[in-house]
Formats: sequence, C-alpha cells, structure tokens
Amino acid sequence: MAFADLPVHSERAAPSFDDSQPEELQRYFVDLEVLLARNNIITDQEWKQVALKYLKIRTESLWKTTKVWSDQTKT
Repeated sequence: MAFADLPVHSERAAPSFDDSQPEELQRYFVDLEVLLARNNIITDQEWKQVALKYLKIRTESLWKTTKVWSDQTKT
C-alpha cells in the first residue's frame, strides 16, 4: 500500500470533512479521489481505509458501523 506518501491528517494538503457541515461531503470525496489517483490507490478496500484516515474519530467510528464498510464487495 502506498499510504506512506499520503499527507497526514493535520497537513494542509490532506482532504478534510467537517461533520458539522454535511454539505461538504461531496467535496471531501472529490478531493479524496484526486489524492488517491495521484498515489495510484485503486482498490476499494484501500479507498475505504484512506477515506477514514482524514475523518474525525467519532465520524470514523460511525462510518465503520455501516454494512458497506464491513462488506468487501461494496465501494
């Protein structure tokens, strides 16, 4: 996995999503898609892991409870 080259959560270049402003979710995924494409991250499971990397802990925990997260066939 090429995660070592990704910006850390606190870096300015890291995608961000403020869960108090859900209207920003689409922008978060667009920014995430650009970052993943630049780093050749293409598998669905890697996508899921990186998508969580930039979330607040409570949002990450919530997303992990969904069926989509645990189902490896889902994107």
